Amino acid sequence: MAPGMMVVELRRHIRSITEFTVDESNKLVGVLTRTREAMRNAGIEEATLVQEERSSHFHAWWLPIYP
Repeated sequence: MAPGMMVVELRRHIRSITEFTVDESNKLVGVLTRTREAMRNAGIEEATLVQEERSSHFHAWWLPIYP
């Protein structure tokens, strides 16, 4: 993993964000916001959010962008 990279994973087995319940969607936004804030507090000013659907678990990656 790259320094500052963050991975968010859902415990339930789903592949796509389209399979989230309303509650999971709401919680995901909160988790993504808090992890991005933690990155910014660590000095990471820019990041890219990536999600892919090839795994049996939902994963989202915050990838830091360094100058």
